Amino acid sequence: MTEASLIQIAWGFVAGAVLAAAYLWNLWSSVRGIGTARRPWMRLGGALALRLAVALGVFYALARLGGFAALLAAAGGFTVTRLIVVARLAPGHTERT
Repeated sequence: MTEASLIQIAWGFVAGAVLAAAYLWNLWSSVRGIGTARRPWMRLGGALALRLAVALGVFYALARLGGFAALLAAAGGFTVTRLIVVARLAPGHTERT
């Protein structure tokens, strides 16, 4: 494994983590706004379309530019970030010091 491929894998992981943070933030903000929206189904549908388009676009670009290793690293970064966010926001979660 060359240094260039390790850099692609690292950037893929970072891109997946940032993508997951943006994806989950958009999901959170669209669900929070359901109560104040005039057409909640339209808000949710539009937010879903935006989230999926951005996520698929980023994964596609990573697959084309970085290859399979970068795509796999991005999927890993997305999954790890999602697991961390869900665990931190779970009911009953307490900070351990």
